[in-house]
Amino acid sequence: MKAAKIALIIFLIFGLSRIGFCENITVTVAADSTHPGAKATVSLNQDLYYGGKNRIIFKVEGLKPDNVYTVWLAKASPSEPLTGLGDSPYLLNVDANLGATYVAAVEAYKLNAWQSIKIMLHKDANPQNLGKDNLITVFTISLKELLSGKE
Repeated sequence: MKAAKIALIIFLIFGLSRIGFCENITVTVAADSTHPGAKATVSLNQDLYYGGKNRIIFKVEGLKPDNVYTVWLAKASPSEPLTGLGDSPYLLNVDANLGATYVAAVEAYKLNAWQSIKIMLHKDANPQNLGKDNLITVFTISLKELLSGKE
């Protein structure tokens, strides 16, 4: 009985403290004019127990079939290079309902070096072709807004 009480106390201490270190922030953004009616819901799970990384979950609706989309971190200047978010090839797989879900993990401190997340359309359907003339920005998610939870 004493061991059960100790186990309960340990669970309450660590279990409740874990809740205090986990925050979910969600924003919804509309696509640019190339994808009218499309939207992306982006959730940031700031969970210090997830290996010190934030999980970013994208749920996108209204994509076009047979197109290739990738997810990138971007600076304010368009001349700055993009950096992939998550695991290479950073690909959103469009389903039969013209939607996609993508999950990425990134260290919290790395997000502070970037201004936005961009979901890009590859005109030639080749996710390896990163030429600026091949990429069209479909969604831009402000990291400042995402991190603060304000749309």
